[in-house]
Amino acid sequence: GVCTFRRESSNGVINNKKLIAEPFNIYVFKRPYQEKIGDSRLMFQAGSLDFLARCDFDFNKSIKHGVSYLTTKQSLVAREWLKEEEKKVRELGIYSPG
Repeated sequence: GVCTFRRESSNGVINNKKLIAEPFNIYVFKRPYQEKIGDSRLMFQAGSLDFLARCDFDFNKSIKHGVSYLTTKQSLVAREWLKEEEKKVRELGIYSPG
């Protein structure tokens, strides 16, 4: 997660001795992408899952709304694949860049 901080203020006067913390949780989930990029395996320790379940962790929310990401290697493969696909579309004459 991420936590932002700001100084407390009252009637427009900033209190330099007191901070207000505002935490934000960010779920991440490594989604499967095109076959050319590769699928991932997720491994968990039973104790970790048990802890998260006891703390009411929302597994469905993590999977459904989690922020997707790629490894550096997957990102490079994806960029090459996209370049190849763009080239194919250009050759068909239907590509018009914005």
